[in-house]
Amino acid sequence: MTRATEEGRLALTEAGAAALNNAIRNGPLSQSEVGRRAGVAQSSLNDILSGVTQTVSVSRARAICHALNLHLGDVFTLPARTT
Repeated sequence: MTRATEEGRLALTEAGAAALNNAIRNGPLSQSEVGRRAGVAQSSLNDILSGVTQTVSVSRARAICHALNLHLGDVFTLPARTT
C-alpha cells in the first residue's frame, strides 16, 4: 500500500496550484462551479488554491482534478514526511 492511501492525504504542489488557478481563470468554469462539481465548498476550494489548506484527502484531490480535467499527479504529491 502506498503512503498516499495509508495516510489518505496529498499536498498541492506549487506548479499544481498554478495549474488549478490557471484552469479556473482561463477555463469555462468558475471557482464556485468547480467546487460544486467536485463536491467541495467554494470556501474550502479557495483555501486549497490560496495555500491556507496545505493537504487534502485523496478523494477530494481526485474530485477537483476531475472537475478541471487535470491529471492528479500533475497537481498533487505526497506530503513531506515529518519525523
